[in-house]
Amino acid sequence: MGALAAGAFALYERHEAKKDPEHAQRHKIEEGVAAVAALGSGGFAFHEHHDKKEAKDAAEDAGEEEESGRRGEGKKKHHFFG
Repeated sequence: MGALAAGAFALYERHEAKKDPEHAQRHKIEEGVAAVAALGSGGFAFHEHHDKKEAKDAAEDAGEEEESGRRGEGKKKHHFFG
């Protein structure tokens, strides 16, 4: 939600910079700050989603190991980065 709001504010500031040439520098700075906030907020949301997904997968794997009694059974996972 925060990424969407910050992105909208950045677009608004870009519009204001064109509309108000007297204060264009101020609007450009605020646009940049809002864009960085949107990027950071989006990255944090992605990170949290990834952590939630990993926790869910770990809980499922633990449940499968308890049911089967043997390790190494269950669905295979493809890990590209470690």
